[in-house]
Amino acid sequence: MKRTRLLVGIASVVAVMAVSADHHEESVAGVWYGTGVGPNGDESESTLTITEKDGKLSASSENDQGTSRDLDRITFKDSKLAGEIDFDRDGQEGVLGVKASLNKKGELKEKWYANDADGSELYAGDWIGVRALDKVVVGEWNVVAITDDGDLEHQISITKSGYKYSGSLTSDDGSIELEKITVKKNKLSYEFPFGEARVKVAAALMGAKKLSGEWTYIDSSDQEAATGKWSAKK
Repeated sequence: MKRTRLLVGIASVVAVMAVSADHHEESVAGVWYGTGVGPNGDESESTLTITEKDGKLSASSENDQGTSRDLDRITFKDSKLAGEIDFDRDGQEGVLGVKASLNKKGELKEKWYANDADGSELYAGDWIGVRALDKVVVGEWNVVAITDDGDLEHQISITKSGYKYSGSLTSDDGSIELEKITVKKNKLSYEFPFGEARVKVAAALMGAKKLSGEWTYIDSSDQEAATGKWSAKK
């Protein structure tokens, strides 16, 4: 199992780096959270930090066992990637690779695989990578909420102290504090009072600095009364 988890962790680096090869696509520089599924259904997570300098990419990855790996070969075309890395573990040589696509949700998703030196498959499984929202969420966001009465534009500001998030919403009508702010992987949620009712927001990081989701109006009887699309950009 340890070998499988290590291979899945290596695949996370391959997948994220391979997406970056085509600069016509949105940059993937930043931090990503990768999850790979092993042959027995066990999941392996890793944190990937990708940097770009002078048009060239580099990356570091730390899996849940503290092991780091680097990428060897990558290609990316038409939003599809193929990436491989050579490995030599416990006397066994082979190639670890990923084939995946960058989808409309901003996810890297498809599969990872490990082949031996002769090209025979040793392991394979699903893999998905999502952007790490906690690394970019702090700061100012310009928000658009779609309603039946038109688009409502405003700003939210989020700060972090220790492990706790706080924030405020500012519009032409004034400012109000955000409540119950939660940031998990690529997901953001919060709520705020609206008269005797409340508004809840749930969104996901779709690009390096783009959030997309929904707002929900909860009336004074604690019933969902309305909902609509919500988006924000830095």
